[in-house]
Amino acid sequence: LTSIFDSVFSGSKRSSTIVQGLSASIYNWAELAINCLHGESDPRCLIQLLRLLAGLQEAFVPVLQSNFPIDALFDAVSAYYPVQFTPPPNMKVPVTKEDLVQALWKILSFTKYDEACIRAGRDSMFGLTLGLILDQLLPLPEDEPATLQEQKDGLMDLKLLLNISKTGNDAIVKVEAIEQTQIDAKALAQISSALRSIHSQTAIQGAAGTPGSVTPQQVSLLCRDLTSYIAFACEQQTKNKMYWQTFVKDTMQEILRGKSTSAWSRPDIVFLSCLASCGGVKSLKLVLDHSLPPLLEVVAETDLNSAEDDFTAAKRATAVSTSLFGIAALCAAVQTSANRQPAGVVLDPHPLQSD
Repeated sequence: LTSIFDSVFSGSKRSSTIVQGLSASIYNWAELAINCLHGESDPRCLIQLLRLLAGLQEAFVPVLQSNFPIDALFDAVSAYYPVQFTPPPNMKVPVTKEDLVQALWKILSFTKYDEACIRAGRDSMFGLTLGLILDQLLPLPEDEPATLQEQKDGLMDLKLLLNISKTGNDAIVKVEAIEQTQIDAKALAQISSALRSIHSQTAIQGAAGTPGSVTPQQVSLLCRDLTSYIAFACEQQTKNKMYWQTFVKDTMQEILRGKSTSAWSRPDIVFLSCLASCGGVKSLKLVLDHSLPPLLEVVAETDLNSAEDDFTAAKRATAVSTSLFGIAALCAAVQTSANRQPAGVVLDPHPLQSD
């Protein structure tokens, strides 16, 4: 189909007229296929429909462009995200969870219509899918909180959607969605908020977990990696300077705003260190300029021996301990940034890792 439509679309003026005449019928065909998906629960039928819709997405690009029913397609397939499926025993036509995940993701990650949709003032598949992932990571208060497995899966899907890849010896990380300016500043702010929230939840839980299960430490490390990758890509993006402003500078200001140094939490300090360690000089300088002096001031000026009572002494000791922790994390960020390996804060042992 794709080759046929390409041939017709690129042909003569008469062919263009044919394309226009076919557009309405093709649109109806696409809508019919989409409507067949609603309520489908048989995995054998579901996998066939998902693959059919993915094929139609690709085939109809030359013809429909901004007219493809993206909203209708998303509404139909989003009900199956995230895929929760266990194959029943003795299934004659085997369908695995991985099969369904791949077929669904092929649809959700297809962005060839997005540019035309945005020009026409319509939602893009990238934006719709990003919202779906963020809802998975941070459910509404009235919904059940996300499990560690769901958080990990959502973060991995975010990594796939942003198309994050490493080159060479992992020293350079590319985030294609930022390089191609597929994302806007508002969405970046939402991603930053989600990463920071999940990191705060999981970093304080340590490495607890049953064997074979996802641990809080794994999720928090994934948050740190993604934070550094995105921060580095935002700093490298020259077409849209709001990227760096939103993801790095605004996030740092949000963490520090209205707080005394003694009120900084260790997860927030580590998150700042991830921004600093991304490999970008501007990010490193910004975080150090605003974070390091107040931490050093706490250590230099706090008198642990002049406390009037045990409570005050303990409070001061905690402030000094947290400040020393922050200084160590920022020093590690300098080393990581210097090596241009945006893989988060690397300390041995890591400050958040229990002995």
